[in-house]
Order: sequence, then structure tokens, then C-alpha cells
Amino acid sequence: MRRLVGPVIATVLAASAVLVPAGAASAQREGACAQYLPDVAFDTRAAAGPVTITGSGVNEAVTERFAEELEGVVTALDAEIGGIDGVEVCLFPDRLPVDSEALGWPEGQTLRALASGEDGVVVLSALFFGQVRAAATVGLVHVAQWRAAGPSYPDLFAREVIGFYQSRDAGNVETVHRAFVRSNIGLREPWGPIPWNAGEIVDPLLWNPEFGYGSAGDFAWFAITNAGPDGDEPSIFARPDDARLQQLDQQWRESLFAESGSSGGGSRGWIAGLIALVVVLGAGIALAVLNRLSKTRAEQALRDAALRDTALRAAAESEDSGERGPVTTSVATGARRRHPGVRRPQPPPVGRRGDDGDGSPAGRPVGGRGDGVPPAAQPDDDIFRHPSFREED
Repeated sequence: MRRLVGPVIATVLAASAVLVPAGAASAQREGACAQYLPDVAFDTRAAAGPVTITGSGVNEAVTERFAEELEGVVTALDAEIGGIDGVEVCLFPDRLPVDSEALGWPEGQTLRALASGEDGVVVLSALFFGQVRAAATVGLVHVAQWRAAGPSYPDLFAREVIGFYQSRDAGNVETVHRAFVRSNIGLREPWGPIPWNAGEIVDPLLWNPEFGYGSAGDFAWFAITNAGPDGDEPSIFARPDDARLQQLDQQWRESLFAESGSSGGGSRGWIAGLIALVVVLGAGIALAVLNRLSKTRAEQALRDAALRDTALRAAAESEDSGERGPVTTSVATGARRRHPGVRRPQPPPVGRRGDDGDGSPAGRPVGGRGDGVPPAAQPDDDIFRHPSFREED
């Protein structure tokens, strides 16, 4: 008997060891990810409110981390739209185990994200960690929208709502709103109506998180703030009917116009700004002109001083060498280096004189044919003799 006890106990333990994992695996395959992808083994799970994060080939700590990051979005979706009970987010380390071309994805491009409202699953690639949170938000919002209104949910408003949830999760709602307010500055009137009820959503939703998805979300923020869930009344996100969207759109556009400070016929705030700009530019130009004038005056003063010094040196050298001619320069100066009683020598007259006096005509020798005086009356040294000496000759 003792010999049989050991083998029996070992057989029971081995059977229990085999049955427990099999039971755990069967329990794991009861989720939406296992039903949507029956050939894939999922080995990690984490809860984010009514949503389950399931991983295949993803570390358990990573799965729990994404579940914690999505709790805020899941809570808001459950309160504002609903319809996310039992939804699962399926994570894969790289490619998605689906036939993307059969779903309509372009051939040759890798599909990174898929959301099926019909099956209640969001299938994501966790290859790029920084995109998983935003991609999961897009998928969860799509599933909630599909469950709320199906294909009749307007596509343009659906993208706006998705963008709002992403913006609120990232903390950019106020930044986006200020950008929309600034875009209304200077307008003469509010924007025209926007057809938020245009188009219809399709399922499943295929997109690439690397390029983003969704609109700015400012109108969706205004809509959920003014038409959120009120008792039994669903929010505008859960029931986006045309009449409510048109009314909210008009209120939103008028509020942006009023908040921007614009007025009918155009804003007048730009006038004060233009005046201030002109004053600043005028002051800058005046300072530049004054600076230029001061530099020009300084340069002229240095130039005059240099010329004056040159003129003085030239005058001094002329006096030392005995020259009596005047010293002239190309630039008139006020310096005078002569005695008041000494007359400045005058330059010889320019041009020919009409009367040659006692001298010979200009350009002809004395006693020539053109000279009216006989040669005998013109001694050679006549030019050096006193007129009284001629009688002695």
C-alpha cells in the first residue's frame, strides 16, 4: 500500500496542475478579445472601471499601467455617453493579427489601431508606448458612439467629440479654446453655421495613431458643458439630434465672437494697436536719424580739424621758405596768418591788356615790322633806362 500511495499522490497533483491552467485559460477566453480573435492567446488582464485591458505578448506591468491611465477617460465616457460595459482593449507588441486589407486598409501599410463598436473591442499595437493612451481613447469613444446611435451618429460631430476627449485627457482644453477665441478677433460678424450633423460613422474604425485622429474639440466642450446629462435627459454626446446641434452651434459661434471683443462692423481694437505701432516705429526712426546726424557732425568736425591743421602747416612752411605767394587750399578756412598791416599780394591779372604802354606788344619782338616805332629809337637796353637817358644817346 505504501508503495502505491506515492504514485497516486503524484498523479493527482499532476492532474490538478494541468486542470488549473486550463481552467484559467478558458476563463480568459471568455472576454471580447478572445471572441474577436479566437486564434490568439491572451495572458495579461487589468480592469479600468467597466473596461478590461487585455494583452497578448505584453508584460503584465505594462497592461496594468495602461489600465490606470485610461481610468479617467473610461469614467467620463460612462457618465456622458455610456455603452462601454464589457468593452475590451486588446494590446499586441507589434502588428495586429487581423487581415487589414480585407477590412479596407490600404495595401502595403501597417494597421496600428482598430475599433469595432459591433464587437465591443479596441485592438491596438503597443509598439509605440506614447500612442497607446490616445489611441485607446479614440477607440473607446467610437465604441460608445456606435452603441449610442449606430451608423446614424454624424461623422463630423463624432470626430469633434473624439478630439474633445483627447484634448481633455491631455489637459489642452483651455489652450484650444483660447486659439478659437483669437481666431475671431477682427471679424465683422460670427462665423457661419457649421454642419455638425454631416456624414455617418462607419464600423469598424481603422486609423493610424501616428497621424492622430479627431478634431479640435472646442465645440464639443461647449456642447457637453451646456447640454450635458441632466437627470434622465441624455447628453448631446449620447443623442446628437440635428435641432440641438444647430442651436448649440449658433450659441457657440456667438459666444466666441463676443469673447474675442469684436463688434458688429468690425473690431476697433486694432486702431489702438496700429497707433502704438506707429509711435514705436516713429520713435525708432527718430533715434536712428539723431544718431546718424551726431555721427555725421563728429566726422565733419574731425575732417575740418584735419584740413585746418594741414592749411596751417602749409602756411608755416611757405613763410619759412620765403615765398610770398598766397597759400590756397581746396577748402576755405577761417585761419589767417598775416599781420594786419601787411597787404596780401594780388595775383597777376588774367587775360591780355588793351594798352601795352611802353613795352612791346604781347607776342612780338621789339622793333619788329608790326611795331610802329623805328628800330633806331628802341635801344636794346631801353627797357632798363630812365626816359631822360635817351637824350644822351
